[in-house]
Amino acid sequence: MLKKFISSAGLLLLTLTACSSGPQNIAPTATVEPPAATATAITPTQPVTTTAQIKAAPFDLGQSVVVQSWATSEKLRDLPVELNGLIAVPSTGQNLPIAVIIHGSHEIGCPSPDGYTSEWPCPGQEIPNYQGFAYLLETLAARGYVALSFNANPAYVSAYGMPMVNDRLPLLFDQYLAKIAAANDGEDVGLGVDLKGRLDWKQLVVLGHSAGGEAVNWIVNSRADRTTPDQINAGQGPIAAAILLAPSATGQLEKSTSLPLAVILPGCDRDVSDLSGQLFYEQARLQAQRDALATSVYLPGMNHNRFNTVLGDETLGNASSVCNNALVPAEAQRQFLADYATHFFDAMLGRSAEAAAVAGVDPMQPAPARLFDHTALTSLALPTSQRLRVPLQTAKATGTVTAVWCEAGYGAVGDRPEACRRRQYNQPGNPEELALAWNGANGLFQAALPQANHDLANYTALHLRAVVDPIDPLNQPDRPQSFSVRLTDGAGKSATVVLKDEPALAFPQGKKRYDDNSKLDTWDNHVILSSIRIPLSEFSGVDVSDIRSVALVFDQTERGSIFVTDLEFLKPAGQ
Repeated sequence: MLKKFISSAGLLLLTLTACSSGPQNIAPTATVEPPAATATAITPTQPVTTTAQIKAAPFDLGQSVVVQSWATSEKLRDLPVELNGLIAVPSTGQNLPIAVIIHGSHEIGCPSPDGYTSEWPCPGQEIPNYQGFAYLLETLAARGYVALSFNANPAYVSAYGMPMVNDRLPLLFDQYLAKIAAANDGEDVGLGVDLKGRLDWKQLVVLGHSAGGEAVNWIVNSRADRTTPDQINAGQGPIAAAILLAPSATGQLEKSTSLPLAVILPGCDRDVSDLSGQLFYEQARLQAQRDALATSVYLPGMNHNRFNTVLGDETLGNASSVCNNALVPAEAQRQFLADYATHFFDAMLGRSAEAAAVAGVDPMQPAPARLFDHTALTSLALPTSQRLRVPLQTAKATGTVTAVWCEAGYGAVGDRPEACRRRQYNQPGNPEELALAWNGANGLFQAALPQANHDLANYTALHLRAVVDPIDPLNQPDRPQSFSVRLTDGAGKSATVVLKDEPALAFPQGKKRYDDNSKLDTWDNHVILSSIRIPLSEFSGVDVSDIRSVALVFDQTERGSIFVTDLEFLKPAGQ
């Protein structure tokens, strides 16, 4: 679970990562296993329409309490809650997956007489933030999901003690899912729809936005060990897949549960402007033993609030100069989320043979430059059993190339080499990486494969993540970079593939400025690593059963500077 942050500074940070703009008066339009054979088969080939006939309907499951066992005062122990939300349900079908949407810690609307502690329950003024995802519920229902968005405001309200979101939200989530399970057992709990015997609890997926995205980690970890049939059938079992949408990251995971995970990062996010939620992807990819894939998607032009129709547009100032006149329209942004969420969940639940490629998570396909007709930069980490990582710290740079190892994390002043740029721009997640620079053609960075890993016959692709350093004058502004990758076998034969027009090697968007305080050049936009994938079949003429080294050869441009990490070979599951 995540560490609890209860200091005033931690509370302030949580508040800042919640959208503060006012609401719009919008009424609601209302171990992963493949589904059973009676579930609806889905074959997505086109973007999902959000104008489905299924409408999200409000529900009221009555009053309850969240028992705050950690409260120091008895009067703060029982936090009163109203269990309400929206639900969208397919008209037919059995063994249906369940999708739960969790909104963030946005403005709740409760009066605060002392300017700090909110009145709770709200005296008729509570803002229904959960209603802002009606469009997503309807799209998911059209694809065969039982989809609900519940009122998470009680988890965030500054009442009944400090808002211990990491404790409150899992308990609140459990209560809603217990009601859904009762409805599946035939009990009338007030949903207004008949769910008797229709749900497959092994297909429980969740999407959380903003602070709700961060909180998904707590929910996932709280359920990871609930694997008995009774727990699963009571709606209290493990999560099968999760999407963290523009998540905050106010704490560090003490442990990471292995499940399919997607992190969505809107490039013009003015709320979580540093895109700190990328940390959850970076932690997932470094798990010592991980059984599921993780991906992150960086989306230029999209912002934080437009995913939720209840929220007003962001008013915190532009996240970057590139966002001034380049924001994606709100409807298009929501359409992207509807498309991506349905395809990602379909792929992770085994409901579609095509969904993985459409969502950009097929490791045997090139990294996409666009997803659902929007520019995107993606990163992908496969389960550890499908990755052969090449050690970078012991690799050698020769000729005109210099290599500097950058440890993970931001670090204090002087704690990282200058080439790592930690103080000069925001690199979401601050991962460990190599800073590679060359000044003159045909420089080389070469890594030897361990003796036990020369045989790559079962592997099908080479993967790395890279990004161009926009501050280094070795790079020509607004021009992409290009270099070659070379494999060499035990007989001394080599094969080379040129990397050209790769999305990861495009020059980052943004502007360079000089900071008078730090006396350094800075970059006003994100500099984010993303994936490059090369089929091993493109390396012709070498013996893939006896590969001794992999090299990055800087023979395409005279000079340049990039960051690189995750140099590895990938193989299909079961190989």
